Amino acid sequence: MTTLKHYFKRIFTHPLNLLILIGLPIGILIINILVMQAFQADIGVEIEGYDIPATVLMVVITIMFAFFNMSLAYDFPFDDFRTARRWRLLAAPVSLTQYLLSNAFVGFVFSMLTSAILVAVGVLFFNAYLPNVFVLAAVVFVFSIFSQLVGILLYLLCPKKANAEALVFAIVFGLFILSGQFMFPVDLGSVGNFIFGRSTPNALAVNREHELARKNEQAKDYGKYKCFRIGFLGA
Repeated sequence: MTTLKHYFKRIFTHPLNLLILIGLPIGILIINILVMQAFQADIGVEIEGYDIPATVLMVVITIMFAFFNMSLAYDFPFDDFRTARRWRLLAAPVSLTQYLLSNAFVGFVFSMLTSAILVAVGVLFFNAYLPNVFVLAAVVFVFSIFSQLVGILLYLLCPKKANAEALVFAIVFGLFILSGQFMFPVDLGSVGNFIFGRSTPNALAVNREHELARKNEQAKDYGKYKCFRIGFLGA
């Protein structure tokens, strides 16, 4: 319990966490939606009154930063246990496993709260489409746990924090490439296409797009928007 309180206070009050892991995704979401809204009259991106770019961006950025939040699982452990401070911490009657799991649990809670804030901003301020909050919550829940476990693994395997940070970007953007968002679609066979067509950040957003498009006859307006999606999200 003491370690949980320690990491709750440390993670939730650290200025860089608040700025980069909460302020940055909110800023990215708002700025990109506002940019797309400048094109909205010409592209026709509203279906049944819902803003499609806001929907796509809300889902993509929420899931992406759920992955990026894996940095919480290794950031403080690197600072604590790869420096001279480790001997003081290990002298306490607390195991390294307890330190790591306590830190990861708080990182998971932080990730879930950040995701909730992003969804709230998209839905309340930009009219993003949210057909089933339980599905999105379940996806974010699983991805947040996965990201913290991967973060612990990166701490244990990587000799330096810089190596772990590089692998985080490789994992996140690798999933985007495999889902066909960047560069070109990749044919991975029936099993691979099923996995990456249902589990990557871009795939979740695109599936949400298609769900909206099927519900409305404005397919031609939706089609006009699709040509902007790859370049816009890439930027």
